[in-house]
Amino acid sequence: MTSTENQRKFKELTHLREALGYIERFKDDVFVIAIDIDCFIKCDQLTLIQDIMILQTCGIHILIVIGSLKHPKNKREEEVLREKIDEAKGRIADLAYAIDNTTINLLFLPDPLGYLKSPTSKMSRSQWSERQHNHSSFTLISCKNYEDNILISLTQAVESVIKSIVIQKLIFLSEYTGIYGTNKTLLQQAHPNEITELIKDGCITGTLIEISEIAIKAVNDGIPRAHIIKPSNLLSEIFDKDGIGTMIYRGYYQEIRRANKNDISGIIDLLSHYTEIGLVRQINLSGIQKKLQDFFVATRDGRIIGCGCIENFSQENKGFISSIAVNPDYISQGIGSKIVATITENARKSGIEQLSLVSPKSSSWWLNQEFGPGNLEDLPEKIKTIYKNSLPTVLIKRL
Repeated sequence: MTSTENQRKFKELTHLREALGYIERFKDDVFVIAIDIDCFIKCDQLTLIQDIMILQTCGIHILIVIGSLKHPKNKREEEVLREKIDEAKGRIADLAYAIDNTTINLLFLPDPLGYLKSPTSKMSRSQWSERQHNHSSFTLISCKNYEDNILISLTQAVESVIKSIVIQKLIFLSEYTGIYGTNKTLLQQAHPNEITELIKDGCITGTLIEISEIAIKAVNDGIPRAHIIKPSNLLSEIFDKDGIGTMIYRGYYQEIRRANKNDISGIIDLLSHYTEIGLVRQINLSGIQKKLQDFFVATRDGRIIGCGCIENFSQENKGFISSIAVNPDYISQGIGSKIVATITENARKSGIEQLSLVSPKSSSWWLNQEFGPGNLEDLPEKIKTIYKNSLPTVLIKRL
């Protein structure tokens, strides 16, 4: 198998594992999917409903809010919107039932049926699950006020819902692929503050401002993730750690930290690829378990995308680096350099005066990390015995 074929196989398996991992992670979560009516009319409606039902099959509780981002200027425009929304609700119900006998729970705001609680007391995930009864139905929120039949905007309806239920994801489906930064490139992940600055700078315009502001509010109010995507990108956004639209998030989305026992399988998967192409010495499960306290991992959305190991030999004031690996999809993003920088800083704080490593094929990369040529005598005594009968390429860095 060629190197290219090897990388393709590794990538396919990695994506499959990630998707399966997300299925378990999202089980019993509540997702709110907000759909702009004009976008719904133009999109592949059958595929969209099939994709939503795939999420439902994975054990995710789906709550759809369909309405308009436009604000009608007169009664005629409001009536046209009302008709469009009513037709869309009927279309969603018909498609869901035709695909898999799925039924729709239709709710109106402010919720006379009691599915939603007062904004002062959010409904928990378990409470919502109990009211849903099973996964053979999903809920559709009408953007009409039940009491006076007044049409409300999509963002107003979404705001009412997120005040009432503890949800894990808010997903906006509209004509927008996502949010673009000042350099005109798509922001796949962003903090609320970044989006606020883009609005101030005029980089975000039109109805995307309204979508962005409600997404920011949702995240600041405690919803972990808010997504802005096109309908055709729904599954790609949900089941891929990089996504295909824009995800606004709170907390840490990418970090480098010490490894724990839950990371072992991810480390093995990553290192196996580099072992096959000869860039990392082979290490088995037992070896990783013994050295787990010495490993650091780089994670993105909870998934391991890089790792590295540092063994400290305090009596010699030396540290030995090994098992540096990065998922091929992230090679050009500086992840490896960040792992080495984290390892170096931790070694320095531990009183280590010299770092060393044995580099099979990637010496030029290490030279860029401020490592220079060394020899066998520079290695810690324990490591020296492993390589004494070979001619290793030793690199060192003095701290």
